[in-house]
Amino acid sequence: MGRHSEWRKVAKKCRRSRIRRLKAQERDTLLEEEELENLKSSIYLTWKKEQEALELFARVEEERIREEVNKKWIERELKAQEEWRESQEKIALFKAEKAKQELLIREEWDREQKKIKEIEKKNLQEKEAREQRESEFKQRVEDFISGVSGELPEGFRTNVETRPDKELCPFFVKVGACRFFDNCSRNHVKPAVSKTLLLNNFFSHLSMDNKSVREYDTDMSLEYDDKEMYKHFL
Repeated sequence: MGRHSEWRKVAKKCRRSRIRRLKAQERDTLLEEEELENLKSSIYLTWKKEQEALELFARVEEERIREEVNKKWIERELKAQEEWRESQEKIALFKAEKAKQELLIREEWDREQKKIKEIEKKNLQEKEAREQRESEFKQRVEDFISGVSGELPEGFRTNVETRPDKELCPFFVKVGACRFFDNCSRNHVKPAVSKTLLLNNFFSHLSMDNKSVREYDTDMSLEYDDKEMYKHFL
């Protein structure tokens, strides 16, 4: 009787313990179900949508910023490339202009050198021709002076006139001399060079002495004609 009572006490105790565990499990299950219900509630769904919207906005904004940064980088790169291209074009134009100017300067220099050489060649030819003419002229003069040639060099074939605007002196035309010398009122045409040597006072005659004519007789020239004077000359 005593052992059966102890067993019943233990059995009841185990039974109560099992019942408590079952109730605890049921409570936990109910809590989980309640939590699941809460998850399905409108407030939670709204919050979740807001979170998803915020995440989407963040991703979109991040993409926008990345694209904007990339766009600005591309713009800077294109601008830099354009500036480099323009600078290269300017350098090319500068080089082309410089080459053109150098070519013009070189061509001008070549023309000047050619002109200088032509002038030098011409001057040399003229100098040689002048020296040749002078040498030939000098030789003709020496031949004329020495009597080898009786022909007067062409350079000396010029005349000197005492009074170009007056009539020719007939006496000077005949004999190549005049009693009045260069004081004659008429024109004396004399060669610049001549073989004839004219000496002053080489021959004198009373009829040619103007001083005597004035002092003695103004009609003295009537007593001495040219024939008389020619006889005295011979």
